[in-house]
Amino acid sequence: MLRECKVHGTFRGEICPQCGDEGRFILSDEEMERLTRMMAGCLRHFPQKYGLKLDQNGWASIDDLVTGIIRKVPRFRFLKPAHIHAIVQTDDKGRYEIKNGLIRATYGHTLNIDLDLPTDNIPSNLFYPVPKSKCEEILRDGIKPVRRNKVHLSGSVEACVKAGVSIKEDIEVLEVDAEAMQKDGIKIMRAGKVVYLTDHVPPQYLKKYKKGIKHLIEEARAERERVMASRPHKQRHRTEGNHGGAPSSGGEDTNLKDEDDEPKWDFP
Repeated sequence: MLRECKVHGTFRGEICPQCGDEGRFILSDEEMERLTRMMAGCLRHFPQKYGLKLDQNGWASIDDLVTGIIRKVPRFRFLKPAHIHAIVQTDDKGRYEIKNGLIRATYGHTLNIDLDLPTDNIPSNLFYPVPKSKCEEILRDGIKPVRRNKVHLSGSVEACVKAGVSIKEDIEVLEVDAEAMQKDGIKIMRAGKVVYLTDHVPPQYLKKYKKGIKHLIEEARAERERVMASRPHKQRHRTEGNHGGAPSSGGEDTNLKDEDDEPKWDFP
């Protein structure tokens, strides 16, 4: 649930984590789930479906984004730019950034976007999850983007494992010598709070991460199962989040298959 504390601003959950105040209701879990999926679709993959135009760096007007969502899904006729700001401000991964009335996704694109993201403060080592069956092949050939236009790397083993458990097969973690890559002139960008982007990781910068990750995988899988189980059913009627409107009508597409709000990692 998305709420707003008068003192500490917007937060996700039932009470403000800083003062315990209940705050003002903004969006229900189900509304946030659907909006973040639509935002991902609009800003990463198919802006034209929402009548949206992105510039060469992936920026779009927040007003146009709101208009496009309302036109596509009339149940969100209450939507305002303030709702989008609240979602972005409380996103723990920094999936989006806002500037001067514009918004863009910071990673996960399939569109040909020139992301002019920062290249400073890159960790010396980055990490990438791979299925065990593909590990030796990737160590030999390097990491190439498959489902996105960039390779997505993690800044920590823990974040890497959390991303990797989205695939059902057992995984290995590859360690990337990011410091050596940059010294050799290969560009790496900071995207959001947990993701780093590059065009390609040649094999000479890769090695298998050999420290034990079994417990991290078990914890990540358990957490993922909890998150998936807690996600609201798309067909469920709104309760507190009704905003004065009626439940969705039979004419609305209640099963939009827009991208979800998590990056899909590149498994060749």
